Amino acid sequence: MESTVPKARLIFIKQWQGFEGYGFTLENKPKKDYHKVKEVKPNSPAAAAGILVNDLIIEVNGIDVEKMPYKQFVEKIKTNANDVTLFVIQESELYCVDCLGTKIKSSSYPYYKVNGRSGPDSTTEEVEKSVVLSDAERALIRADANTLSAIGKKREELLCTLLEAVPDDIWTYIYIYKCIYINLITD
Repeated sequence: MESTVPKARLIFIKQWQGFEGYGFTLENKPKKDYHKVKEVKPNSPAAAAGILVNDLIIEVNGIDVEKMPYKQFVEKIKTNANDVTLFVIQESELYCVDCLGTKIKSSSYPYYKVNGRSGPDSTTEEVEKSVVLSDAERALIRADANTLSAIGKKREELLCTLLEAVPDDIWTYIYIYKCIYINLITD
C-alpha cells in the first residue's frame, strides 16, 4: 500500500546576489511549538524554492527547532551566510501527522527534497509544462495563499470528522481521508 501520510519538504534555499534575506517572514508567535511562515515575497529565494505561507519549520540545517525561542531560531537560519536548509510541513498536514501519533523529523519521516535556484530565472513555467501534473497539482501550484489556507482548514475539518467516526480502524480512516481529499481538490 502506498504511504498515505502527508510528506514534509526538505528545502535548500540559496541566497541571491542583490536580494536581502531569503524572502519570507514568520508569525510573531510559534504555532504548535513551531515557527510558522506568515508571508513569502514573490520572486524571492524562498518562493523559488517552494516555501509556502502556513509552512511550519520543523528543522533548520538539520537541527530540531521545536519550542526554540524566536531569537535563537533566527540565529540558526543565519548560521550559514549563503544558504539554509529548512524541513517544513504545512500546518494542516502536521495536524494529520499528530493524529497518527507520528513524530516528525527529517531522519525518519518521508519528505520531498527541493533545491532552490541560485537566482531568479524564467524556468518555472518551462518546468511546469514539461512535468505531467494532475489538475489538482496544477491548481495547487497556481493557488494563492488564501486558497491554500482554506484547503488546509477543510482538510482539518475532514480529519476531525473522520477521527470521530473511525477511531479504531486507522487504515479505513486513511483511505477515506485520501478519497475525500482528492475529491475536495478536484471539485
